[in-house]
Amino acid sequence: MKKKIETPDWSYEGEYGPDRWHELYPIACSGERQSPVELGGALSSPLPPLCLDYKGRSFKAVRDFYTLAIFPESANTADSLQLDGVEYSFNHIHFHTPAEHTVSEGVLPMEMHLVHNTPAGAM
Repeated sequence: MKKKIETPDWSYEGEYGPDRWHELYPIACSGERQSPVELGGALSSPLPPLCLDYKGRSFKAVRDFYTLAIFPESANTADSLQLDGVEYSFNHIHFHTPAEHTVSEGVLPMEMHLVHNTPAGAM
């Protein structure tokens, strides 16, 4: 039996679109650089090396109205990335369709986020 996909309480356009996200989710959307962020004017900047340490394993997929998320079947792994001497644990991958952010004010068909936890456990 297929899971019914519920209609979301937010949208990428119209009555529940980005212009109203700060009203719908006042705590989550209170920042000045909240989604959607225009990436077309991004500047190049030197960054420290990013070291990835991912192992092969099984995943499960979960889909809601706008997002497909892929979670590891087992949380007991050492998948991580290291940036600037700090190790971050892999949490999940999710895709937004359409893309959450804009490039040159255009929306792309899809965007992928690799989500990691800080050493303190925050995403």
